[in-house]
Amino acid sequence: MISPEPEITVLDRDRSLDEIIVLACDGVWDVLSNEALCSLLQHRMRCTDDLSTVCNETIDTCLYMGSSDNMSMVLVAFDPAPRTDPKCKLEDEKLDAILLERAKGGYI
Repeated sequence: MISPEPEITVLDRDRSLDEIIVLACDGVWDVLSNEALCSLLQHRMRCTDDLSTVCNETIDTCLYMGSSDNMSMVLVAFDPAPRTDPKCKLEDEKLDAILLERAKGGYI
């Protein structure tokens, strides 16, 4: 049975441990386990501080993995969430520049 009434559960948050909250459609969960998504998000949050970019890259990853369902995602980061690592950010920017240059050259 489909009901317009949401099922709500209230949980106490552990401020020292809880890093993020992810709200996502089943198109994300169809191809990524909880553990895989957490690992992906933790890695990407070390390379960029733009959560919108992290969400977009996650959706792109799900598409690449074959998800064909609707996908949307909201990511909320709390204080203990991973911080951007300058070295990771620099390496990520270098990789983006290489990929963009190759795309312009017709390699992709």
